[in-house]
Amino acid sequence: MRTAADSTRARAAVLVLLVVVGLVAVAAVDLPDVATARGWVDAAGPWGWTGMVTGVALVLLAPVPRSAVSVLVGVLAGFPAGVAVALAGGLLGGLAAFGLSRGLGRPAVARFAGRGLARVDRLMAERGFWALLLGRLLPVVPFVALSYGAGLTAVRLTPTRSPRRSG
Repeated sequence: MRTAADSTRARAAVLVLLVVVGLVAVAAVDLPDVATARGWVDAAGPWGWTGMVTGVALVLLAPVPRSAVSVLVGVLAGFPAGVAVALAGGLLGGLAAFGLSRGLGRPAVARFAGRGLARVDRLMAERGFWALLLGRLLPVVPFVALSYGAGLTAVRLTPTRSPRRSG
C-alpha cells in the first residue's frame, strides 16, 4: 500500500532526475556550427522556429545562463527574430520550470518544511508578484532558480484581482 510519503518521495525523485538529465544533456551534446544550424532552421520553415523556441525553453530548464542562450539565439537568428525567440523560449521555460516544481516538488517541500512553508506561502500569496518581479530585476537571482522556487510556494500563476475600493 502506497502512502503519501512514498508518493512525495517519488515526485521529488522524478524532479531531481529531470534536472540531472538536463545537466547531463547540456554537458554531453555536441553543438553544430552557426551556418549548419541556420540551414536547419531555414530548411524546416515555421517548424524550425517552433523547434528553436522549444529548444530554448528546454535549455532554460537547466541552470545555464539565460543571457548566453539569448546571445546564441541572436547570432543564429539575427537580432529581431532572436529577441522574439529568446523571449518566447524564456517564457515557456519559466512556465515549465514553475509547473514541474509545483507538480513534483511542492508536495515534498510541504512535507519537510511544515509550518515554515505556511509563513512563506502567506507572504507569497499577498506579495508574490512583487517578490518575483524584484527577483527578475536583480541580476543576482538566476531566472531558473526563481521559476523553480516560485513553484514551491503558493504564489499563483495568474494574478489575483484586488477588490475595488470605494471612496
